Amino acid sequence: LAGVPVDFRLSYGRSLGSKAKIVIINRSAVDLSLNENVFWKATLKVLADPCDALIRLSAHTPGSEQWASWLTGLREIDAKKEVENQEKASLPTETNNNPIQVVFEMDAVLSDNSVLVADGGDFVATAAYTVRPRGPLSWLDPGVFGTL
Repeated sequence: LAGVPVDFRLSYGRSLGSKAKIVIINRSAVDLSLNENVFWKATLKVLADPCDALIRLSAHTPGSEQWASWLTGLREIDAKKEVENQEKASLPTETNNNPIQVVFEMDAVLSDNSVLVADGGDFVATAAYTVRPRGPLSWLDPGVFGTL
């Protein structure tokens, strides 16, 4: 888990496999252990900037050929999910607009310098897996208590 606290977004750890070896990297000492020993237990905790830690770690890994089939599999899963989301976007809803269609249309018109600020609900939950932020720090989420 790189820079991600184990909070409501990960069901406080319930969504992590009980037999998984969990490595967590975070700048916050508090977030390294947040909700630990309730539903999850870290195998390794690293108090560091996640981006810097991953870049440094990548310098010590074998060549990319080793990961080619794994990456291909991930891309296939993403492509399948994209098709499913497009199909869901075309379905009519009983009331209001189809959130999936709205966020797909929004994603299509975002400029390269767009900054997204979102605050909960169906549209934000949908946007989280359909909208592609245009760069680092271009998606601001107010968090669990609605504060940035």
